Amino acid sequence: MEILSRISEILTTITQESNATLMNVCEENNLNQERGDIPLKEALINLSQVKDILEDAIANSKLNQLPLSIQKTLLANLENIKSIQVNLIAGSDEVVNLVNSIETIYANTWSFGFHHLSDQLLGYTTKMNQLKDQEVRI
Repeated sequence: MEILSRISEILTTITQESNATLMNVCEENNLNQERGDIPLKEALINLSQVKDILEDAIANSKLNQLPLSIQKTLLANLENIKSIQVNLIAGSDEVVNLVNSIETIYANTWSFGFHHLSDQLLGYTTKMNQLKDQEVRI
């Protein structure tokens, strides 16, 4: 559960205000917001969507039923994004790195199918995990 609480903690830092701050810093430092594969503004919209999807998955106990490796991947993606945001706010030209990192977690969200997770599938997974736990105990 430590992974999920860390993910939740980082997600709380992704707000409209923090996105506006990033955009303002780019403007103040004359950083080109269009240099990445997609514009920074679009990437930040994607990041907000990822936040909503992950918060829903956590709130509905969907994320904790997924393999630990997927949870760790998401946490690593979010920690990387947070680190790049801190560097960008400090004045480093991290626009391309931020856009690429956001695109990575956005793609992972779709690849892992978080937007399609159904309670029935996860209910089955829960039962299988309970059965596995019983087999281990036996």
